[in-house]
Amino acid sequence: DAEMSRYKNNQLKDKPTNISYFIDTYKLAVEIQPDEKKDAFVSIFDRQKGTMTMLQEEKGKKTAMVMKMPKITVKNKNNETPEDVKFTKTGRTKIIDGHTCYEYIGETEKQKTTFWAAPDLKYNLAESMLIMQSQNKQQNETPNFGQVDGMPLEVVIEQLDKKERIEIKYKNLKIGSVNKAKFSTDGYEITDMTQFGGMFGK
Repeated sequence: DAEMSRYKNNQLKDKPTNISYFIDTYKLAVEIQPDEKKDAFVSIFDRQKGTMTMLQEEKGKKTAMVMKMPKITVKNKNNETPEDVKFTKTGRTKIIDGHTCYEYIGETEKQKTTFWAAPDLKYNLAESMLIMQSQNKQQNETPNFGQVDGMPLEVVIEQLDKKERIEIKYKNLKIGSVNKAKFSTDGYEITDMTQFGGMFGK
């Protein structure tokens, strides 16, 4: 699970967003709970098939839409290739949920990213995150997560020019057990859109 908080001028902008990740060999299910009173949004990414499935339940009706994941060259708002970010291991450590985490900092002119990563957790969460990020044609600088050893349990992304930051804290980790039901579309009315290309372009 992850809790994501957004800040502007050091003030919390709105309630934290709760996100749950379920990871299998080739699949990643992302469940976003924007509000306790609303149903969660669920997306299933399948790297092997190259598809993204969006699940929705409203008034008892379950629907699913399957789309291709397009291959997109990620660029920022100025249509420029993002600046390559190099991370430096600072030597600082702290304990998070019983794991010894090491601090990594990567900076560009406009952005600073801080990771607290646990090297004893070998799963490359960043690789799965990049699956989702590739859906977005317009991004700011995208860090090279591959330079960080282990799984980040805390992430802080600061937009220096806008005085904004995002804090993400991962918790309730369960290694080795996979809830197969989180990848199931049983009971859903499925619309297959894969023949029309990706949702955000071909």
